[in-house]
Amino acid sequence: MKLLTRKKIGTRQSGMSLIELMIAMTLGIMMLSTAISLLVTNKRVYTEQNEMGALQENARFAIDLLVKDIRLAAFVGCSDEVTNVTNHLGNANTVNIANFSETATSALIEGRESNFNSWFPSASTESIAEMDTTSDGITIRHFQPTDISLLNNMATTADALTINNTNGDLDALANDSFVAISDCGGADIFQANQIDRTNNIITPSANLSRIYLKDNANIHLLRNHRYFIKNSASGTGPALWRATPGTDTSGAGRTFNDEELIEGVQNMQILYGENTNGAVGVDGYFTANAVTNWANVVSVKISLLMRTIRQYGTTIDTNTFNVLGQNLGPFNDRHRRRIFAATIEIRNRRDTILRL
Repeated sequence: MKLLTRKKIGTRQSGMSLIELMIAMTLGIMMLSTAISLLVTNKRVYTEQNEMGALQENARFAIDLLVKDIRLAAFVGCSDEVTNVTNHLGNANTVNIANFSETATSALIEGRESNFNSWFPSASTESIAEMDTTSDGITIRHFQPTDISLLNNMATTADALTINNTNGDLDALANDSFVAISDCGGADIFQANQIDRTNNIITPSANLSRIYLKDNANIHLLRNHRYFIKNSASGTGPALWRATPGTDTSGAGRTFNDEELIEGVQNMQILYGENTNGAVGVDGYFTANAVTNWANVVSVKISLLMRTIRQYGTTIDTNTFNVLGQNLGPFNDRHRRRIFAATIEIRNRRDTILRL
């Protein structure tokens, strides 16, 4: 009897079942969603870190710039006395950005309080129309030292200045630059009518008030800076600007130039520390319109509200920011903001107060 046997059929690949296909698709979609979510998160984190990094960098640069300039306020060379400075730039008491005196109508430090239409104490209106109405402004005037000294003694007050230019600082000067020469006895401010770079000679715009000698006289640049907030020329929002005087010395209608410094500075608030009793320190900090005597301002508190250049994310900024007593906001946008502040001692005023 012959037995019938069942042949063993080998296993063959027959494709995926519908259930297996659905499971694979589901897993694939989950993995793809995770990857996309991770990519979006990383991009958001990168954008936030990049914007906040730029904000902090801009804030650090703005604060450093203002601190260095404010510390030099009222520096007039070795004599250290503003009353010993002779100003040949037109009328020294004319209300304009090239003032350099310490009178009832002028000061080496000036302030513009938000929502006021002039600078204190000069009553000048320069740059006011351009400024953000909610922000303060500050004017700083001082001599900026150079490595330029006299090579020869002056024989008369009408002499041109033959200078030692071994370090090349003369290259930074242009014809009609505002220049000062000083020694421990006094100083003169003038306009450089002509600069002879071949023979290293500066011709002043007027006869000087004294004869300067090569052993103790130094050449300085005159710095008159007005700092304020207005919209950036690039259209990215508010920025820190600086105005510097032009070259007109007629005394009236003096020109000045605006220079954009740093984007993202939304607001600037300033308080001035006054000393009236001669002791070390300040009696109090006041807004520009409340300062009694600008010659007694020995320190400055300054606070900047910084914002990111771009908006990002979905969170709306509904915060109110207290900037040196001024409440700003909410702004109801997607910019991120931070407050940065500094208190600056005016070094040249410290010595003056101690002599009172």
